[in-house]
Amino acid sequence: MAIEFLFRITKDEIHVCDKQTGFDRTFVNRVAVYDKGELIVAMGEPDEEVRSRLGVWYVERASDVRFLTLFGADGADLPYEIRMLEHLTRMLHGQSLESRQMKHLVVKVVNGFDYVLEIPGYEAFPEARRHALEESLQAHLRMRRLVINGRDVQIPVHRREAEFWLRRLLVWAFPVAATAVGYATASPAMLENRLAFFVYLLAIAFIAYYGGRVLWMLCARPLVPATYRLCMLQGPRRRLTRFDRVLAHVLW
Repeated sequence: MAIEFLFRITKDEIHVCDKQTGFDRTFVNRVAVYDKGELIVAMGEPDEEVRSRLGVWYVERASDVRFLTLFGADGADLPYEIRMLEHLTRMLHGQSLESRQMKHLVVKVVNGFDYVLEIPGYEAFPEARRHALEESLQAHLRMRRLVINGRDVQIPVHRREAEFWLRRLLVWAFPVAATAVGYATASPAMLENRLAFFVYLLAIAFIAYYGGRVLWMLCARPLVPATYRLCMLQGPRRRLTRFDRVLAHVLW
């Protein structure tokens, strides 16, 4: 019951295809980024069209807008590469859901999708660059397989699933359970002092949360690579707190 999404990426174009539904589109390999706030203002459009469409807004902020070509060997723009593929994936998901609703939902929940990328010259990219792209894609997209230039490069699914449940257990379930136990076992004297009781529960939740976080960071090391772990630590907002940054530096 596999669903396959195909991306053919060159320095000029990104071709997106879902053969089963007939979805087939080509975009310019360009992203326009507004440096203040790292805001993407355009994807897949020629530079001149972007300048024309943005009009006065662009004229007033031209010095802060950069036009990037993605998926080169240096990997300097990896965050924007991931955001570009996420954007294109949402389009594919919309088309897929419309064309085969039940199959799409089953694959999304149970298996994940097959992503097939074709990138000319990819094998000559630096090894660290290739690993960073492959691991980041798997961290941000729901996938079963990742194939680049005909080669399977995905982290084994059972390892990613083990990391997922381990993170849910230690980072989320453990603090909730510890706080519930603290609530249930609080002494009558503690219950009478609402402020002390609140501080008591807050301390339990804080210690359990970061204790579980440390345990997850240690247990996840043999399961998934460093870039993947870092993406999980950052979460959907893709930001690290100073404390998490210190923990990652010490433990990883």
